[in-house]
Amino acid sequence: MRTNNWKNRMKNSANFLRSFLAVALMAVALTSCDDEKKIDYSDMPGSAQSFVEQYFNGIDIQSVIREKDDGTTEYHVTLTNGTELEFNKSGDWTSIECHFSTLPDGILLPAISSDIRERHTDARIHGVDKELGGFVVEVNADSTEWDMYYTTEGEFSHESKDTPDYD
Repeated sequence: MRTNNWKNRMKNSANFLRSFLAVALMAVALTSCDDEKKIDYSDMPGSAQSFVEQYFNGIDIQSVIREKDDGTTEYHVTLTNGTELEFNKSGDWTSIECHFSTLPDGILLPAISSDIRERHTDARIHGVDKELGGFVVEVNADSTEWDMYYTTEGEFSHESKDTPDYD
């Protein structure tokens, strides 16, 4: 009789532990989930809409996703030509990826555009990210992908060959 009681207690303890871990994992997963929601273009901040209309006029909107995560809000816009744009809560752009075209003129600071043309005469700019302290510009030149780094004032910092992401 004693062995059965001990076995039952161990089995119950193991079942309790499994149940507890399952509930704990579900709680962590649910609280760390992003809140993504497809929204209408008109629900984005006005400054983001103005930016799209100024630089990507005539290109249809494929989707707009509002993402809320850890107290921040971002808007992800995909255009029908494959361009992807990201805006912060205020409607300021944070990232632009032109997968099948080049970045429209006027988005980059004139000093950055000018410096890129001087360094790489055949440069084609396909994207830019705003980062803390400056910009990272994605350039295709001399059959090579480059990440070119600039300060917020447009001063060249450095460049590196881009290694592709295969996510």
